[in-house]
Amino acid sequence: VTQYFNDRIIIDDGAHPANVTVSGILTSNATGLPIAGASIQLGPYTFITAANGSFSKSFYISQPTTYN
Repeated sequence: VTQYFNDRIIIDDGAHPANVTVSGILTSNATGLPIAGASIQLGPYTFITAANGSFSKSFYISQPTTYN
């Protein structure tokens, strides 16, 4: 009976697909003012900031991923 239960242990590898949203406000280090119309590249995704420096992008990740 013990072997029966041990053979059915589920190991969570953390590889669960997910819908994610990346958002924020891009500001200048020098002035602190928002930067409008800037292009932000995150892996294969591109964000363009609005007039107030804000951006938001939703996408689907099918496996654990790291972007720089």
